[in-house]
Amino acid sequence: MMGRIAGLVLAALVAVLAAAPGGVPQAQAGERVDEGVYDMHVRGLRAAVISFRGIENAGSYAVAARIESAGLVGLVRNIRYEGNARGRHDGNGGFQTLRYLEESDTGRRQSLSEVVYENGVPRVVRREPPRERDRYADPAEQGGTIDPLTAFYKVFRDVPAEQACRVDMDLFDGQRRAQVVLSRAERDGDTLRCDAEFRRIEGYSQREIEEGTRFPFRLTYEARPDGRMRVMRVRMQTEYGPATLTRR
Repeated sequence: MMGRIAGLVLAALVAVLAAAPGGVPQAQAGERVDEGVYDMHVRGLRAAVISFRGIENAGSYAVAARIESAGLVGLVRNIRYEGNARGRHDGNGGFQTLRYLEESDTGRRQSLSEVVYENGVPRVVRREPPRERDRYADPAEQGGTIDPLTAFYKVFRDVPAEQACRVDMDLFDGQRRAQVVLSRAERDGDTLRCDAEFRRIEGYSQREIEEGTRFPFRLTYEARPDGRMRVMRVRMQTEYGPATLTRR
């Protein structure tokens, strides 16, 4: 996530949450706030910091996130992702994107993408640099998807126990379509573990397909005092070795 989960969320797979494009959501009285910071370690070495903040009110939501390389990785290569999304929610874990904006810098390439959803169908309104190939998925055929950041928020926000480990969603980042599925919950007291998988569906290069199309990961939830469940740890395998996300 970020490799794979940032592919979940994201695709650039979230330092302290600074101003993301369009600004960090600000809560008003009576609104729900979810926020968190995760450290990513690869082969035991700190590699990145992932931060997010989401606001929900009656029927709408806004979320912003930031990913920055850290530790020795940050000394070698500065990687950054900033994004925000807004849309509607049904109060039962269902989300529908209205707008998604991301800026990323891989240390070698900078990009910006803005996607708006009209009647549930995404339309890319800005892409810098422009798409170079026709192999990417056609946005007009991606109805019913949500953006990567909303997908990230859907998984990492605190949820009622009956919603934990019950996710099956399709996401579209403006170029590629993927699927995330959570299943096989195992409870141990106040801890809940579930298997999950990130699946590449459409718009990926031949090299990416040969690299793999299905990437498993595992989430560990812990119960909060209010009874909701919170993702405290994620374990996954990346091309650089085993990786973990741990909530501060």
